[in-house]
Amino acid sequence: MSKDLGWKIFSIIIAFFLWLYVTSTENPIITYDVNNIPVSFKNESVIQQAGLVILDKKDERVNIKVKGRRNDIISLNPSGIIAQVDLSNFKQKGWNNLPVDVFGLPGNIQVVSVSPNSMKIYLDALVKQQIKMRIRITGTPKQGYINTDPIVRPDEVFVKGPESIIKNIESATAQVNISNRKDTLNVSLPIFLIDKDGKEVKYVEYNPKTVDVSVPIYRKKDVQVNVNFEGKLPDDLKLVDYGVDPPYITIAARDDILDRVNNLNTIPLDLSKYVKSTKVEAKLDVPEGVILVNEGNKVSVNLNIQRLVKKNYVKKGIVVRSSDDARGTVATQEVRLTLRGIESDINNLVDSDITAYVDITGLLSGKHMVPVKVEVPQGIEVLNVEPSHVEVNVQ
Repeated sequence: MSKDLGWKIFSIIIAFFLWLYVTSTENPIITYDVNNIPVSFKNESVIQQAGLVILDKKDERVNIKVKGRRNDIISLNPSGIIAQVDLSNFKQKGWNNLPVDVFGLPGNIQVVSVSPNSMKIYLDALVKQQIKMRIRITGTPKQGYINTDPIVRPDEVFVKGPESIIKNIESATAQVNISNRKDTLNVSLPIFLIDKDGKEVKYVEYNPKTVDVSVPIYRKKDVQVNVNFEGKLPDDLKLVDYGVDPPYITIAARDDILDRVNNLNTIPLDLSKYVKSTKVEAKLDVPEGVILVNEGNKVSVNLNIQRLVKKNYVKKGIVVRSSDDARGTVATQEVRLTLRGIESDINNLVDSDITAYVDITGLLSGKHMVPVKVEVPQGIEVLNVEPSHVEVNVQ
Protein backbone atom coordinates (compact mmCIF):
# COMPACT_ATOMS: atom_id res chain seq x y z
CA MET A 1 0.00 0.00 0.00
CA SER A 2 2.78 2.40 0.95
CA LYS A 3 4.63 1.31 -2.15
CA ASP A 4 1.66 2.32 -4.38
CA LEU A 5 1.42 5.70 -2.65
CA GLY A 6 5.06 6.37 -3.33
CA TRP A 7 4.63 5.63 -7.02
CA LYS A 8 1.62 7.91 -7.18
CA ILE A 9 3.51 10.81 -5.61
CA PHE A 10 6.44 10.19 -7.93
CA SER A 11 4.09 10.18 -10.93
CA ILE A 12 2.57 13.49 -9.89
CA ILE A 13 6.00 15.08 -9.57
CA ILE A 14 7.07 13.74 -12.95
CA ALA A 15 3.80 15.01 -14.51
CA PHE A 16 4.35 18.47 -13.02
CA PHE A 17 7.85 18.73 -14.43
CA LEU A 18 6.65 17.44 -17.76
CA TRP A 19 3.96 20.17 -17.75
CA LEU A 20 6.60 22.78 -16.93
CA TYR A 21 8.74 21.52 -19.76
CA VAL A 22 5.92 21.51 -22.25
CA THR A 23 4.65 24.97 -21.34
CA SER A 24 8.17 26.39 -21.35
CA THR A 25 8.90 24.97 -24.75
CA GLU A 26 5.46 25.14 -26.44
CA ASN A 27 4.07 28.40 -24.78
CA PRO A 28 7.07 30.27 -23.43
CA ILE A 29 7.16 33.65 -21.69
CA ILE A 30 8.17 36.29 -24.24
CA THR A 31 8.44 40.09 -24.46
CA TYR A 32 6.68 42.14 -27.13
CA ASP A 33 6.91 45.77 -28.27
CA VAL A 34 3.68 47.70 -28.81
CA ASN A 35 4.52 50.97 -30.51
CA ASN A 36 2.75 54.22 -31.28
CA ILE A 37 0.20 54.13 -28.46
CA PRO A 38 -1.64 57.51 -28.29
CA VAL A 39 -1.41 59.35 -24.98
CA SER A 40 -4.57 60.85 -23.48
CA PHE A 41 -4.82 63.38 -20.69
CA LYS A 42 -6.90 62.77 -17.59
CA ASN A 43 -8.41 65.37 -15.25
CA GLU A 44 -8.03 68.37 -17.56
CA SER A 45 -10.81 69.98 -15.54
CA VAL A 46 -8.43 70.09 -12.55
CA ILE A 47 -5.90 72.32 -14.31
CA GLN A 48 -8.69 74.43 -15.85
CA GLN A 49 -10.09 75.08 -12.39
CA ALA A 50 -6.60 76.29 -11.49
CA GLY A 51 -6.71 78.67 -14.45
CA LEU A 52 -4.22 76.64 -16.49
CA VAL A 53 -4.18 74.88 -19.84
CA ILE A 54 -1.70 72.74 -21.78
CA LEU A 55 0.42 74.81 -24.16
CA ASP A 56 1.00 73.32 -27.59
CA LYS A 57 -1.11 70.24 -26.99
CA LYS A 58 0.18 67.72 -29.53
CA ASP A 59 -0.64 64.16 -30.54
CA GLU A 60 1.76 62.50 -28.11
CA ARG A 61 2.55 58.77 -28.44
CA VAL A 62 4.58 56.19 -26.49
CA ASN A 63 6.08 52.75 -27.09
CA ILE A 64 5.61 50.01 -24.48
CA LYS A 65 7.28 46.64 -23.90
CA VAL A 66 5.10 43.90 -22.39
CA LYS A 67 5.79 40.39 -21.10
CA GLY A 68 3.60 37.28 -21.03
CA ARG A 69 2.93 33.86 -22.43
CA ARG A 70 3.25 33.69 -26.16
CA ASN A 71 -0.34 32.57 -26.63
CA ASP A 72 -1.53 35.50 -24.50
CA ILE A 73 0.71 37.95 -26.34
CA ILE A 74 -0.58 36.71 -29.70
CA SER A 75 -4.16 37.37 -28.63
CA LEU A 76 -3.33 40.84 -27.27
CA ASN A 77 -5.33 43.67 -28.91
CA PRO A 78 -3.17 46.84 -28.97
CA SER A 79 -6.20 49.08 -29.50
CA GLY A 80 -7.34 48.27 -26.00
CA ILE A 81 -4.16 49.61 -24.42
CA ILE A 82 -4.51 53.06 -22.83
CA ALA A 83 -1.56 55.38 -22.16
CA GLN A 84 -2.57 58.24 -19.93
CA VAL A 85 -1.15 61.27 -18.11
CA ASP A 86 -2.98 62.33 -14.98
CA LEU A 87 -2.96 66.14 -14.98
CA SER A 88 -4.14 66.29 -11.37
CA ASN A 89 -0.50 65.56 -10.44
CA PHE A 90 0.67 68.93 -11.80
CA LYS A 91 2.94 70.99 -9.56
CA GLN A 92 2.98 74.51 -11.00
CA LYS A 93 2.44 76.85 -13.92
CA GLY A 94 5.20 76.24 -16.41
CA TRP A 95 7.03 72.97 -17.02
CA ASN A 96 5.77 69.81 -15.32
CA ASN A 97 7.21 66.30 -15.72
CA LEU A 98 4.28 63.89 -15.34
CA PRO A 99 4.40 60.06 -15.50
CA VAL A 100 2.71 58.08 -18.24
CA ASP A 101 0.45 55.35 -16.85
CA VAL A 102 -0.59 52.33 -18.93
CA PHE A 103 -3.96 50.59 -18.53
CA GLY A 104 -6.06 48.06 -20.42
CA LEU A 105 -3.68 45.06 -20.38
CA PRO A 106 -4.96 41.60 -19.38
CA GLY A 107 -3.90 40.45 -15.93
CA ASN A 108 -1.54 37.82 -17.33
CA ILE A 109 0.45 40.38 -19.30
CA GLN A 110 2.85 42.74 -17.54
CA VAL A 111 4.33 46.09 -18.57
CA VAL A 112 8.09 45.86 -18.78
CA SER A 113 8.80 49.45 -19.87
CA VAL A 114 7.21 52.61 -21.27
CA SER A 115 9.17 54.91 -23.55
CA PRO A 116 9.03 57.72 -22.78
CA ASN A 117 7.79 56.94 -19.28
CA SER A 118 6.96 60.58 -18.55
CA MET A 119 5.81 63.67 -20.44
CA LYS A 120 7.25 67.14 -20.11
CA ILE A 121 4.19 69.39 -20.29
CA TYR A 122 4.07 73.17 -20.17
CA LEU A 123 1.03 74.59 -18.38
CA ASP A 124 0.14 78.15 -19.38
CA ALA A 125 -2.45 80.55 -18.02
CA LEU A 126 -5.90 79.88 -19.45
CA VAL A 127 -7.37 83.08 -20.93
CA LYS A 128 -10.61 83.97 -22.71
CA GLN A 129 -10.97 86.76 -25.24
CA GLN A 130 -13.25 88.14 -27.93
CA ILE A 131 -11.62 88.85 -31.29
CA LYS A 132 -13.02 90.98 -34.12
CA MET A 133 -13.81 89.21 -37.38
CA ARG A 134 -11.95 90.30 -40.50
CA ILE A 135 -13.12 89.26 -43.95
CA ARG A 136 -10.51 88.88 -46.68
CA ILE A 137 -12.03 89.57 -50.09
CA THR A 138 -10.31 88.12 -53.14
CA GLY A 139 -11.05 88.81 -56.79
CA THR A 140 -12.91 91.75 -58.28
CA PRO A 141 -16.53 92.14 -59.41
CA LYS A 142 -17.58 92.31 -63.04
CA GLN A 143 -16.42 95.45 -64.89
CA GLY A 144 -18.67 98.38 -64.07
CA TYR A 145 -19.50 97.06 -60.61
CA ILE A 146 -17.99 97.57 -57.17
CA ASN A 147 -18.23 95.85 -53.82
CA THR A 148 -18.70 97.63 -50.51
CA ASP A 149 -17.63 96.58 -47.03
CA PRO A 150 -18.90 93.12 -46.09
CA ILE A 151 -21.61 92.65 -43.49
CA VAL A 152 -20.52 90.02 -40.94
CA ARG A 153 -22.65 88.09 -38.47
CA PRO A 154 -21.39 87.56 -35.83
CA ASP A 155 -18.65 90.14 -35.95
CA GLU A 156 -16.68 88.69 -33.03
CA VAL A 157 -15.29 85.27 -32.13
CA PHE A 158 -14.88 83.95 -28.59
CA VAL A 159 -11.50 82.23 -28.08
CA LYS A 160 -10.10 80.29 -25.13
CA GLY A 161 -6.63 78.85 -24.70
CA PRO A 162 -3.03 79.38 -23.53
CA GLU A 163 -2.18 83.01 -22.83
CA SER A 164 1.04 82.93 -24.88
CA ILE A 165 -0.93 81.79 -27.94
CA ILE A 166 -4.01 83.97 -27.45
CA LYS A 167 -1.99 87.18 -27.08
CA ASN A 168 -0.34 86.48 -30.44
CA ILE A 169 -3.62 86.18 -32.36
CA GLU A 170 -3.95 88.99 -34.88
CA SER A 171 -7.46 88.28 -36.16
CA ALA A 172 -10.24 85.84 -36.75
CA THR A 173 -10.66 85.73 -40.50
CA ALA A 174 -12.64 84.20 -43.34
CA GLN A 175 -12.02 84.46 -47.06
CA VAL A 176 -14.57 85.13 -49.79
CA ASN A 177 -14.09 85.30 -53.56
CA ILE A 178 -16.18 87.80 -55.57
CA SER A 179 -14.56 87.36 -58.99
CA ASN A 180 -16.77 88.54 -61.88
CA ARG A 181 -19.88 88.93 -59.71
CA LYS A 182 -22.53 91.59 -60.34
CA ASP A 183 -24.91 90.92 -57.48
CA THR A 184 -24.69 90.70 -53.70
CA LEU A 185 -23.02 87.54 -52.40
CA ASN A 186 -24.35 85.80 -49.28
CA VAL A 187 -22.34 82.88 -47.93
CA SER A 188 -21.41 80.97 -44.76
CA LEU A 189 -17.64 80.59 -44.33
CA PRO A 190 -15.26 78.69 -42.01
CA ILE A 191 -13.33 80.84 -39.51
CA PHE A 192 -9.56 80.72 -39.17
CA LEU A 193 -7.47 82.27 -36.40
CA ILE A 194 -4.36 84.05 -37.74
CA ASP A 195 -1.33 85.12 -35.70
CA LYS A 196 0.84 88.22 -36.14
CA ASP A 197 3.09 86.34 -38.59
CA GLY A 198 0.14 85.45 -40.81
CA LYS A 199 0.09 81.79 -39.78
CA GLU A 200 -2.94 79.78 -38.70
CA VAL A 201 -3.33 79.43 -34.93
CA LYS A 202 -4.02 75.98 -33.51
CA TYR A 203 -4.46 74.40 -30.07
CA VAL A 204 -7.09 76.91 -28.95
CA GLU A 205 -10.84 76.63 -28.64
CA TYR A 206 -13.04 79.13 -30.48
CA ASN A 207 -16.70 79.66 -31.16
CA PRO A 208 -18.44 79.95 -33.57
CA LYS A 209 -16.63 77.91 -36.21
CA THR A 210 -18.41 79.59 -39.15
CA VAL A 211 -19.55 83.12 -39.99
CA ASP A 212 -22.30 84.49 -42.25
CA VAL A 213 -20.94 87.05 -44.72
CA SER A 214 -22.82 89.34 -47.09
CA VAL A 215 -20.81 91.29 -49.69
CA PRO A 216 -22.95 94.00 -51.34
CA ILE A 217 -22.13 94.46 -55.05
CA TYR A 218 -23.54 97.45 -56.96
CA ARG A 219 -23.38 98.98 -60.42
CA LYS A 220 -21.43 102.25 -60.63
CA LYS A 221 -21.34 105.37 -62.84
CA ASP A 222 -19.83 108.88 -63.01
CA VAL A 223 -22.03 111.92 -62.32
CA GLN A 224 -21.32 115.66 -62.47
CA VAL A 225 -20.95 117.76 -59.34
CA ASN A 226 -23.18 120.86 -59.11
CA VAL A 227 -22.20 123.60 -56.66
CA ASN A 228 -25.11 125.23 -54.83
CA PHE A 229 -24.87 128.74 -53.38
CA GLU A 230 -26.85 130.75 -50.87
CA GLY A 231 -26.49 134.26 -49.53
CA LYS A 232 -24.93 137.05 -51.58
CA LEU A 233 -21.66 138.88 -51.89
CA PRO A 234 -21.35 142.55 -50.90
CA ASP A 235 -22.53 144.90 -53.64
CA ASP A 236 -19.00 145.77 -54.72
CA LEU A 237 -17.97 142.14 -55.27
CA LYS A 238 -18.82 139.62 -57.97
CA LEU A 239 -18.41 135.85 -58.29
CA VAL A 240 -16.90 135.75 -61.74
CA ASP A 241 -16.66 131.98 -61.99
CA TYR A 242 -15.75 128.88 -59.98
CA GLY A 243 -14.13 125.50 -60.54
CA VAL A 244 -14.84 122.15 -58.92
CA ASP A 245 -12.27 119.47 -58.18
CA PRO A 246 -13.12 116.76 -58.98
CA PRO A 247 -15.81 117.81 -61.46
CA TYR A 248 -17.19 114.27 -61.62
CA ILE A 249 -17.78 111.72 -58.86
CA THR A 250 -18.14 107.95 -59.18
CA ILE A 251 -21.18 106.63 -57.35
CA ALA A 252 -22.75 103.22 -56.87
CA ALA A 253 -26.17 102.06 -55.75
CA ARG A 254 -28.93 99.59 -56.39
CA ASP A 255 -30.14 99.84 -59.98
CA ASP A 256 -33.46 101.46 -59.04
CA ILE A 257 -31.64 104.22 -57.13
CA LEU A 258 -28.72 104.66 -59.53
CA ASP A 259 -31.00 105.25 -62.53
CA ARG A 260 -32.56 108.26 -60.76
CA VAL A 261 -29.31 110.04 -59.89
CA ASN A 262 -27.61 111.97 -62.72
CA ASN A 263 -25.67 114.54 -60.69
CA LEU A 264 -24.66 115.34 -57.13
CA ASN A 265 -25.28 118.71 -55.51
CA THR A 266 -23.19 120.26 -52.79
CA ILE A 267 -24.51 121.55 -49.52
CA PRO A 268 -25.01 125.29 -50.32
CA LEU A 269 -22.00 127.57 -49.86
CA ASP A 270 -22.83 130.87 -48.15
CA LEU A 271 -21.38 133.61 -50.36
CA SER A 272 -21.79 136.24 -47.64
CA LYS A 273 -18.76 134.70 -45.87
CA TYR A 274 -16.29 135.52 -48.64
CA VAL A 275 -14.64 138.82 -49.63
CA LYS A 276 -11.97 137.60 -52.05
CA SER A 277 -11.01 134.70 -54.29
CA THR A 278 -10.47 131.58 -52.24
CA LYS A 279 -10.48 127.79 -52.22
CA VAL A 280 -13.08 126.13 -50.02
CA GLU A 281 -14.38 122.65 -49.33
CA ALA A 282 -18.00 121.83 -50.06
CA LYS A 283 -19.71 118.78 -48.64
CA LEU A 284 -21.68 116.64 -51.07
CA ASP A 285 -25.38 116.14 -50.51
CA VAL A 286 -25.48 112.38 -51.03
CA PRO A 287 -28.96 110.84 -51.48
CA GLU A 288 -29.90 107.91 -49.29
CA GLY A 289 -28.76 104.61 -50.73
CA VAL A 290 -25.98 106.17 -52.84
CA ILE A 291 -22.37 105.16 -52.18
CA LEU A 292 -19.35 107.29 -53.05
CA VAL A 293 -16.65 105.21 -54.74
CA ASN A 294 -13.03 106.00 -53.78
CA GLU A 295 -13.55 109.72 -53.20
CA GLY A 296 -14.50 111.33 -49.90
CA ASN A 297 -17.72 113.23 -49.33
CA LYS A 298 -16.22 116.65 -50.09
CA VAL A 299 -15.03 118.52 -53.18
CA SER A 300 -12.78 121.57 -53.55
CA VAL A 301 -14.36 124.71 -54.97
CA ASN A 302 -12.18 127.52 -56.31
CA LEU A 303 -14.11 130.80 -56.06
CA ASN A 304 -12.99 133.60 -58.38
CA ILE A 305 -14.27 136.75 -56.64
CA GLN A 306 -13.43 140.16 -58.13
CA ARG A 307 -14.08 143.69 -56.92
CA LEU A 308 -16.51 145.74 -59.06
CA VAL A 309 -15.59 149.23 -60.29
CA LYS A 310 -17.73 151.97 -61.84
CA LYS A 311 -16.95 153.99 -64.92
CA ASN A 312 -18.70 156.96 -66.53
CA TYR A 313 -18.77 156.68 -70.28
CA VAL A 314 -20.07 158.92 -73.09
CA LYS A 315 -21.49 157.01 -76.01
CA LYS A 316 -21.92 158.92 -79.24
CA GLY A 317 -24.44 157.77 -81.79
CA ILE A 318 -27.84 156.22 -81.07
CA VAL A 319 -29.02 153.47 -83.41
CA VAL A 320 -32.70 153.33 -84.54
CA ARG A 321 -34.11 149.78 -84.72
CA SER A 322 -37.46 148.52 -85.97
CA SER A 323 -38.88 145.14 -86.85
CA ASP A 324 -41.56 146.60 -89.12
CA ASP A 325 -39.33 148.65 -91.46
CA ALA A 326 -40.26 151.95 -89.80
CA ARG A 327 -37.69 154.74 -90.07
CA GLY A 328 -36.81 157.51 -87.72
CA THR A 329 -34.25 160.08 -86.71
CA VAL A 330 -33.00 160.85 -83.22
CA ALA A 331 -32.63 164.41 -82.10
CA THR A 332 -29.96 163.60 -79.50
CA GLN A 333 -26.90 161.63 -80.62
CA GLU A 334 -25.11 161.28 -77.31
CA VAL A 335 -25.83 159.50 -74.01
CA ARG A 336 -23.92 159.40 -70.76
CA LEU A 337 -23.59 155.97 -69.16
CA THR A 338 -22.59 154.70 -65.73
CA LEU A 339 -21.16 151.20 -66.12
CA ARG A 340 -20.03 148.66 -63.54
CA GLY A 341 -17.94 145.50 -63.86
CA ILE A 342 -14.75 143.89 -62.73
CA GLU A 343 -11.75 146.13 -63.26
CA SER A 344 -10.19 144.11 -66.08
CA ASP A 345 -13.44 144.07 -68.08
CA ILE A 346 -14.07 147.79 -67.55
CA ASN A 347 -10.53 148.71 -68.57
CA ASN A 348 -10.71 146.61 -71.72
CA LEU A 349 -13.91 148.22 -73.00
CA VAL A 350 -13.76 149.90 -76.41
CA ASP A 351 -16.42 152.02 -78.07
CA SER A 352 -17.48 149.26 -80.45
CA ASP A 353 -18.37 147.07 -77.45
CA ILE A 354 -21.21 149.46 -76.52
CA THR A 355 -24.40 150.04 -78.51
CA ALA A 356 -27.05 152.63 -77.58
CA TYR A 357 -30.32 152.22 -79.47
CA VAL A 358 -34.04 152.98 -79.58
CA ASP A 359 -36.74 150.59 -80.79
CA ILE A 360 -39.53 152.23 -82.78
CA THR A 361 -41.39 149.07 -83.69
CA GLY A 362 -45.15 149.74 -83.77
CA LEU A 363 -44.87 153.54 -83.43
CA LEU A 364 -46.92 155.76 -85.71
CA SER A 365 -45.44 158.58 -87.72
CA GLY A 366 -44.55 161.61 -85.68
CA LYS A 367 -42.43 162.54 -82.73
CA HIS A 368 -42.12 160.18 -79.75
CA MET A 369 -40.10 160.06 -76.54
CA VAL A 370 -38.52 156.60 -76.69
CA PRO A 371 -36.41 154.90 -73.94
CA VAL A 372 -32.74 154.47 -74.69
CA LYS A 373 -31.49 150.90 -74.42
CA VAL A 374 -27.85 149.92 -74.12
CA GLU A 375 -26.06 146.71 -75.10
CA VAL A 376 -22.77 145.95 -73.36
CA PRO A 377 -20.55 142.82 -73.16
CA GLN A 378 -21.54 140.06 -70.78
CA GLY A 379 -20.37 140.82 -67.27
CA ILE A 380 -20.85 144.58 -67.63
CA GLU A 381 -23.79 146.17 -65.82
CA VAL A 382 -25.47 149.40 -66.93
CA LEU A 383 -26.33 151.38 -63.80
CA ASN A 384 -27.57 154.61 -65.36
CA VAL A 385 -28.42 156.08 -68.78
CA GLU A 386 -28.70 159.85 -69.20
CA PRO A 387 -30.91 160.88 -70.85
CA SER A 388 -33.08 157.85 -70.31
CA HIS A 389 -35.43 158.88 -73.15
CA VAL A 390 -34.78 160.71 -76.39
CA GLU A 391 -37.07 162.28 -78.99
CA VAL A 392 -37.45 160.25 -82.16
CA ASN A 393 -39.12 161.51 -85.33
CA VAL A 394 -40.82 158.44 -86.83
CA GLN A 395 -41.43 158.62 -90.59
